[in-house]
Amino acid sequence: MAGSEPDKEQRSEAWLAQEREMIAAFFEEKDCESFARSVLRADDIHPVENQGATSYTLICPSQSKIIQFRLQRLDEELLALARQIYGTVVPSVTFHSGLPIPVYVSPVIPGQIHIFQKFPPDAFPLERQLTTTTELARFVAKSAARPLPASSYSPTSWTKTAPTVLEKITLNQALEMHDPRFKVKALHLLDKIHLLDKLPPVLSHADFAEVNILVNAHGNVTGVIDFEDAQTEAFGMCIFGVYEGFFGEMRHQKWSFFDMPAGGRSGKSVRQVLEAAFWDTLWDALPPEMRRQDLEEAVMVAVDIGIVNRYFVRGLLEGVDLGSNDHRMSLEFARGLLLDR
Repeated sequence: MAGSEPDKEQRSEAWLAQEREMIAAFFEEKDCESFARSVLRADDIHPVENQGATSYTLICPSQSKIIQFRLQRLDEELLALARQIYGTVVPSVTFHSGLPIPVYVSPVIPGQIHIFQKFPPDAFPLERQLTTTTELARFVAKSAARPLPASSYSPTSWTKTAPTVLEKITLNQALEMHDPRFKVKALHLLDKIHLLDKLPPVLSHADFAEVNILVNAHGNVTGVIDFEDAQTEAFGMCIFGVYEGFFGEMRHQKWSFFDMPAGGRSGKSVRQVLEAAFWDTLWDALPPEMRRQDLEEAVMVAVDIGIVNRYFVRGLLEGVDLGSNDHRMSLEFARGLLLDR
């Protein structure tokens, strides 16, 4: 991210523009704002900067409240469970009736979404990012203290569909022609997939990415949002998001890790320092029965399965269309995170 502020700003603006188009297609903004004023009994209501694809969110600064209008009702029991497991960084939600669509009110989370965090062009903010990285490690570790029954795995979970997904990658001739290492990696993971059985089933965030992680100016994690698609997965699946958003970046349509020197760190790169801090903190925070020497290989298999499921979407399992921006970008992320790690 050091030296990449224009790229980051362009990506953020494109993301926001796309969200505004989606919101306009589904929601009447004036109706939502009028309803929000009646619920919160305040006039200082305005849209938040970052909107979701299937929701419209307003903020009321005087009440320190967020009110969100959604296309579908949230699984409130799931969100309550997430808050029990992960603590108060997962926001509470209160349902309000009165409109044909579901409406929820939540307290304002301090800080800002990480994708909008400023990165000085002349120096990587290593200490700040170390704070974020280690706090994310502790966050992920909390799930292992509250394992779920294996019966809670959905047949469509990443854990249960992994053999089928990996098999499709091995049979994808267009993908093999693009980069034969994808088939080699898939075959390796198929050989190791039994190791997932050693890991506890946990409630796993489906999109544990920087767009859903809020931080303050010092790098402390202040909130993790959008748990509505969370489900039971083998421990470690969500860690793909830490690699994607905190150990490297996409610049000029090319994925690369933060390989610049981390000054005063014995010749190590920024990526090496952040990655080591994450894993050391994670293993220290896990329950004592989860020993690194016993489970490290299994957790890395889970991380790789998470990366596969993150990027092999929208027809990419069956073929490769390099004319599609989705395919090109997904393959570039997958190359960097899965093959070049």
